[in-house]
Amino acid sequence: MLEEGRGRMNYFLDLIPSKKFIENLGEYYSNIGEKINIVLNVYIKQLPSMNINKYLYIDIDNYKKIIEKLKKYNFQINIIFDTFCLGNREFSEQGNEILEIIADILQEKPEYFTITNNFYYRYIKTNFDNVKLIYSEYAEINNVQKINRYLEDLESTCVKIDTLLLKDKKQMQYISSNFKKDSIHINLNKGVYKNNIYSDTLNNNIAHYIQKERWNDIKKLLLKCKEEFNNENKELVKLDQDDINYLMNLGFNNLWYYSTTDKVDEYLKDIKRVLNNDYKDIKQYPWDLI
Repeated sequence: MLEEGRGRMNYFLDLIPSKKFIENLGEYYSNIGEKINIVLNVYIKQLPSMNINKYLYIDIDNYKKIIEKLKKYNFQINIIFDTFCLGNREFSEQGNEILEIIADILQEKPEYFTITNNFYYRYIKTNFDNVKLIYSEYAEINNVQKINRYLEDLESTCVKIDTLLLKDKKQMQYISSNFKKDSIHINLNKGVYKNNIYSDTLNNNIAHYIQKERWNDIKKLLLKCKEEFNNENKELVKLDQDDINYLMNLGFNNLWYYSTTDKVDEYLKDIKRVLNNDYKDIKQYPWDLI
């Protein structure tokens, strides 16, 4: 079980859940809510159209209904708008329309807003103080200098840092002594492939594909990256139980576990795993899901 004083675990469901799923999970959540935060994602999908209504694929009225359902059961909400490549649209008239949509979304007071684009980050930071801003892993925060830039210079609430850095015990000990521990967002099951032609440009390519909703291309890219590493007999870099125990013993408590299931029974099994601090043979996001 999670020890007293270590804070509440953040449990991250990486999909937009159905009404039935929310209701079934909400009944169970009332029993475990004091030990764990369940955070549900709401995505803003980006399309490369000059028509703003297509460019941001989100129905504000439907979004508000989703938020209403989530808040009914005291779930927390994370708005995902983390593609860093917008083709400089943020500086155009279209960019102003995007600002209006973001402002409308933030009126609903989600707990988190995950972002990578510095222009929109500064807008949100200046105009909304009721949301915790998370810098996405797409920012590739893989060293102390980048952590300092995002937390100190840009005054971000939290940063998602690279799995390779999380496994570096010496660096993590330094980070635990020099930064607020709850500002470090630790993905417990975000495996990474590093140092081949596909993995080195992975985030950049995915960012472009998302804009065009080229989901099959994203899957092909992930599979190709995985295939190349298998051919080279290289293993997925991931946190093991010892890594996680070490991070928790350092005092890090902003620990996030990714789940993508929409089956309540499977989801509850994952929650029990988190509550029991059992991460043996856990699925790695997104590699074990393709």
